Amino acid sequence: YSSVYVTREQFESVNLPSDSRHFVVIRDLRDTVVSGYFSLKVSHGKFAADSVSGIRHDLQHKDLDDGLIQTIDQWLDVNARIQQSWIDAGEPVIHYEDLLENDVEILERVLIDECQYPISRPRLRRVVETRRFERMSKGRPRGQEDVSAHLRKGVAGDWRNYFSEPVKEAFKERWGELLVRTGYEKDLDW
Repeated sequence: YSSVYVTREQFESVNLPSDSRHFVVIRDLRDTVVSGYFSLKVSHGKFAADSVSGIRHDLQHKDLDDGLIQTIDQWLDVNARIQQSWIDAGEPVIHYEDLLENDVEILERVLIDECQYPISRPRLRRVVETRRFERMSKGRPRGQEDVSAHLRKGVAGDWRNYFSEPVKEAFKERWGELLVRTGYEKDLDW
């Protein structure tokens, strides 16, 4: 599986082979909120006994600020707790935003040098290039938004386009300290 969204405790509870390797990628929770908001409201398919449809209905009947605040209050907790568990454990993390800009370099270091994955550097580069936003979105360039697509925009920092002061304050109240701990902010004055 390409990624697993679990806390460190959940990960550690699995009996893994002794030669297993892992690395942790986190994303700015503010961008996670915006991505989650659009996914829940528009693009995410139905699953888990139609759990998305109730949230979708609510979000479709709210303005942007209220919808983002609902997403912060009702949906972001799981994502934040996952990050918090890895940070609390002192686990090194890779910022997703760095991967957007330096995917090949970071993945070569992590997969080949650190995890000792048996793949040649040229092969890994080709694989990484096939998984970039432009290829996965069938030619749409990063930054060109399609709210109906699961791969909506492909850029970091897009939260700035959506966070009003009320949304920013709601986020800071719940998860501002975690932004500092994960290295996304120096303090709560953003």
